[in-house]
Amino acid sequence: LILKNMLIKNTKIFWELVKINIKKLLVYRALFFTEFLTMLLWAAAYILLIEVIFLHTATLAGWSKSQAQLILAFYYSFQTFGEIFYIDNFEQFSLNLRRGLIDFNLIKPVSSRLLTFLQNMQFQDASHFIMTIGLFAYAIKNLPQPLDPKFFMLGLLMVLPATILNFSIHSMFTTTAFWLQKNETLSSIMWNFRQTAKYPRQIYQGFFKIAFSFIIPFALLASVPAEVAMNFQNGYYPIIFLLLTIVFFYLSKWFWNLGLKKYSSAN
Repeated sequence: LILKNMLIKNTKIFWELVKINIKKLLVYRALFFTEFLTMLLWAAAYILLIEVIFLHTATLAGWSKSQAQLILAFYYSFQTFGEIFYIDNFEQFSLNLRRGLIDFNLIKPVSSRLLTFLQNMQFQDASHFIMTIGLFAYAIKNLPQPLDPKFFMLGLLMVLPATILNFSIHSMFTTTAFWLQKNETLSSIMWNFRQTAKYPRQIYQGFFKIAFSFIIPFALLASVPAEVAMNFQNGYYPIIFLLLTIVFFYLSKWFWNLGLKKYSSAN
């Protein structure tokens, strides 16, 4: 009953934050189109990179060009959700912590982590979904075999745990600001680590396979949903993926509470 009430309460808070941030977006409508053009250029650069790679090889770790493009489409799916809901909050957290702005969230009778990391949403980034849908259509059109609609829908559903896992990993890195005070450099490191999700997980071998699949599991974020969508026989990886999502979510929550014990307020 307690868990149910907490879930209902947090859902209501989340919905109120969504409504507030949508009102902010309506004040600056031009941002929607600006963000769309920016992401379009980024996506074009990575599509061009894939084209160049496949000029020299027929497959990449067993993936064809169109299959690799499908991974890229799944990458931009969870990445867009992240950019809408929490990435900007992570990037501003260290500065807000030093300014004492986090203190206001700690004294409110709600989840301080929810309020801190979901407070400012960037709904203008929803324009990125237009580009993502186009990338899905282009990749699916060129696949050697048509997708089974049932498995494709399951792949799309896997974007949700990918978004949560991405949130949890970023949350843990961001929370180190409680100890470091200034950790903006980690944002750049995280951005570079996240790029590993744009390519098939099978290209990482040895230590890098362990590191990017289990320790900092970015390599699974797009590859596993794409594998599910194409009905790849990839063993237990979807189950491992879901378990990692749960483990990292609660681990990041524990790490946040640990950081709060270290925090002595900026005021």
